[in-house]
Amino acid sequence: MTNILHLIDTAGPGGAETVFRNIVTRLDRIKYRSIALITRNGWLHDSLMKGQVAVRILNNKGSFNIRYLFRLLKVVRGEHIDLIHAHLLGSGVYGVLAGLLCRRPVIVTLHGIADLQGERFIRVKLFVLHKYASVLVVVSDNLKQYMITTYGIKADRIQVIHNGVAAGQQAASSDVAKSDKAIFKVGLVGNIRPAKDYFTLLKVAARLRQLDDRFEFLVAGQGKGELWQQLHDYRAQLRLDDRVSFLGFCDDVSSFMDGMDIFLLTSSSEGFSIVVIEAMTQGLPVVATRCGGPEEIITDKVDGLLIEAGDVEGIAAALSRLADDPMLRSTLGVAGRQTVQKRFTMDAMMDRYHHLYDKSLPLV
Repeated sequence: MTNILHLIDTAGPGGAETVFRNIVTRLDRIKYRSIALITRNGWLHDSLMKGQVAVRILNNKGSFNIRYLFRLLKVVRGEHIDLIHAHLLGSGVYGVLAGLLCRRPVIVTLHGIADLQGERFIRVKLFVLHKYASVLVVVSDNLKQYMITTYGIKADRIQVIHNGVAAGQQAASSDVAKSDKAIFKVGLVGNIRPAKDYFTLLKVAARLRQLDDRFEFLVAGQGKGELWQQLHDYRAQLRLDDRVSFLGFCDDVSSFMDGMDIFLLTSSSEGFSIVVIEAMTQGLPVVATRCGGPEEIITDKVDGLLIEAGDVEGIAAALSRLADDPMLRSTLGVAGRQTVQKRFTMDAMMDRYHHLYDKSLPLV
């Protein structure tokens, strides 16, 4: 049996943490023994424990925590780890250093451009990954191209593995095609971060209130701090308290989407956007911005609608068009579901990681 250590620098529930959870809990347990190393209690810890995964918690607070590295080495040696799989940049650096010192292969998965921007010593960290990681995985072709052109990472050092979702059931309410709705519920999913660009959402909601007052926007995502307060203040300024709701963390995205009529993504930057394929697998018509990831998922006007990032008028017009055209909502919903089933299944993602693990292990 192969012992795999999975590590991630957990910042809260999000796309990277969801993918991490999916990989760890769905690996072949006859072939692999998984240990998840995370940095704190919370949603991810509880989800992994529910999936009967061995979990260790080590805090890595600080720009470079040497104590964390030594404790990481102790886990690798004590648990007889054969392979390290790290997610996100910070964990990737620690994972590579541990791999070097313990002579273990290391796979690093990076999840988005936004996770690289603003990082201290980014070029040094990427140099370490580029030189010493066994394999660098990214979740989209767009992210791969960004790393090549911006940081000079060699193309043959990067593999693209698109995120996948489990096959969903058609939404139980399944009334997205009804034309006699008084209010259309538009769902958004994502933690309150600058890259999600919820200010554009508020501008869209304000514009639609002037032109087409049939929409209610519901945002499922964890938030706190200055940005959270700024969004609430701006919502109050625009008098949208009855039309835009920030619901906080949602631990059941599928049930949340089941109550929506349309899914909207307003992001300025996405590595891939797993929530887009989660919405598509439930048959929701999707409006998404061209922000990196969605362009690799959606074919415009075939299985969703793509709008330029920050285009308030364009997003508002797309939502109004969907509200006016029940046949379009139904057509996009069915086509989106078929796209996910063909290209972005959980099984396809797991098959690629299984193959990558086996290929990365030394021959014995």
